[in-house]
Amino acid sequence: MVRKINFVLVMFVTFLYSGTSVAGTLSVPNSFSSGSTTSAADMNSNFSAVATAVNDNDTRITALETSSAPVFQGFSSGTVDGGDGVFALAQACSASFTGSKICNSDELVNSVYNSSASNLSGMAWLLPRLSTGDTQSTELNSGRENGDPWQTFSCRGWGSDSNAYTGTVVSSVGELTIRGCDQSYPVACCK
Repeated sequence: MVRKINFVLVMFVTFLYSGTSVAGTLSVPNSFSSGSTTSAADMNSNFSAVATAVNDNDTRITALETSSAPVFQGFSSGTVDGGDGVFALAQACSASFTGSKICNSDELVNSVYNSSASNLSGMAWLLPRLSTGDTQSTELNSGRENGDPWQTFSCRGWGSDSNAYTGTVVSSVGELTIRGCDQSYPVACCK
């Protein structure tokens, strides 16, 4: 009976060891041979080593899953004009892609390719990624410069629908540019 239990325990530890050795380093402190007896302390030590390795792998996998970059989902099915506000832009994304948000230009440019991206037609509003200097502001991903970022890149904080102001848009082929805030466009959405 003791030999059967020992054999089962050895097989179980071997199974755990082989399954996790690919994912991370596992060092089992005690090895056993067929027919030999072992102590509970030695077995507990092995199980503790396995548990530590599994928990370490779980921690690393969780970190990778939570730190992944947003993925471009497509253009919202509904449209908004430049003066409808950030909440209206966010609502357009949420209504089209559950759990999505408005893309900024960094997220769009750095997103992995998504062959399932949908509603790609025309232009879509996009949050700009700006660098401001003493006299100029630059949208970092398009390279477009202007003295007043509020007037040129975000429809005066997404609060103006005047054609005197412009906001950042992306075309269906990925061109970043600006368009008049009096226009209605879908929203580029990321998840």
